[in-house]
Amino acid sequence: MKNPKFVITLISITLLIILGGFYIYHQTNDFLKGPMIRIEDYPGYALTEELFEISGTASNIAFLSLNGNQIFTDEKGHFVEKLLLLHGYNIIQIKATDKFGRERLETVQLVYDTLPHLY
Repeated sequence: MKNPKFVITLISITLLIILGGFYIYHQTNDFLKGPMIRIEDYPGYALTEELFEISGTASNIAFLSLNGNQIFTDEKGHFVEKLLLLHGYNIIQIKATDKFGRERLETVQLVYDTLPHLY
């Protein structure tokens, strides 16, 4: 049988290495993931209403913009913004930047038409 002091030392070192690994992962998690954007469902591609509400969640961000204008999130990262659509084809871009300068861009493409069509 091995020396009990050696076994305890070996177990202690192993636990320290495991805990150190978890700590390093937790501290670098934001860097590893980068900025994240999740846009909630929207009512299809073709809309007949001029006012459009876009909502979603952003995480690991330092800055968030909608079509180049800064928007804000609540404490859980949730955002809600209203836009007036132009007649015809509309592109909505949400851009998130993290504290390391990495960017993520999500695009929503919609068609606003005042006359309902059967698509």
